[in-house]
Amino acid sequence: MAYTAATEPPAIFNYWVGVSTIAAALQGKVYLGMGLFEWTPTSYIILVGPSGCGKSSAIHSGMNLLRQVKGIHFGSDTLTWQAMIDELLATTVTRGKGTQRRHSSITYAVDELGTFLNPRDNKLMSSLTKIWGGDGGQNFSKSTRGEGLLEVMRPQLNLLAGATPSWISDNFPPSLIGTGFTSRCILVYAAAKQNLIAYPKRAAQQQGLGDMAKMARLLTEDLREIAKLQGEVTLSEEAYARGTAWYEACSHHPPVGLAPENFSGYLQRRQAHMHKLALALSAATGDSLVVEASHLDEAIMVLESTERAMPEALSGMRDEMRPQIRLEEVLRKYGTVAKIDLFARFKNRLDWRDFEKIVVALTDAGMVAEIITPSGRALRWLGTQPKDSLPS
Repeated sequence: MAYTAATEPPAIFNYWVGVSTIAAALQGKVYLGMGLFEWTPTSYIILVGPSGCGKSSAIHSGMNLLRQVKGIHFGSDTLTWQAMIDELLATTVTRGKGTQRRHSSITYAVDELGTFLNPRDNKLMSSLTKIWGGDGGQNFSKSTRGEGLLEVMRPQLNLLAGATPSWISDNFPPSLIGTGFTSRCILVYAAAKQNLIAYPKRAAQQQGLGDMAKMARLLTEDLREIAKLQGEVTLSEEAYARGTAWYEACSHHPPVGLAPENFSGYLQRRQAHMHKLALALSAATGDSLVVEASHLDEAIMVLESTERAMPEALSGMRDEMRPQIRLEEVLRKYGTVAKIDLFARFKNRLDWRDFEKIVVALTDAGMVAEIITPSGRALRWLGTQPKDSLPS
């Protein structure tokens, strides 16, 4: 986070890119045994926001460091289910602590999810869905005409990609949102860039962040050490108590805003998402292969902060909500906008009466205030943008 402090992408993007980068370094060599199944830190993380909000910049900041680490396998920029299996088969076999632990690990990092996969490719989507879990380190089989049955050993697929809300709404039917591929994704939403920085290197110097090239070298050295970790992770007794209390609480009281009709599949996998994040945090702070209560606390805090904005990532699913979401984006970006100018921007989508309804709703929610300026009435954005920020 210090390395990206003088960059434009939202902090929440940079944080999850860091998580994905660590997960990619760990590959399938580190896992948390759960009895009949296991969890590894590899995740499907999708940065969601309008064009130009910093998704690509955030992704590159982490992946450029990771590419300096030997032994990390990157996949292609476009994907079919046949190519995915072939690329997994081409990865190396690694020995783990105590016993030989074979695995096939690969990272896909793409700026645009839309250029990477076709959601209507049922074989691809079902393969991604199956591989995500890593239940018990099960193998993945592929039958071919020429080579017969090919078996991928413990496939581990780490995905980091960018997407816009409109692309998600246009390409993912409700069935995929509720249960399938998307329920296995962390949808990280932000509405706009966090900063406007014309010259990042100079800004870093002015903020006293030090030599960025040196920081990059140190981070790369850390990633190389993280990539050496292997074996089963355990939880401290405090972590077991914390995880049990959280699991029971969220089972009885799921997060407000994550409607079951859109997030039922995600809610069922919420515990897995939290522990995957905790595994990355443990590796980020030491080589003990122990998840402490502090790791779970941070994982819970960040996950819940991210979840508050997840409905925005799916906002394009409901056509009647699109004008309101776009109106909010304009006010977030410009702060104060003349009311008549704002209406003129949206008059092709809604009439004055509907425009006023949206303004009243935002005002009642404490997100907007109507003020008087020398030029007439204007709307001022009051939202603190929790969806774009990490908790302090």
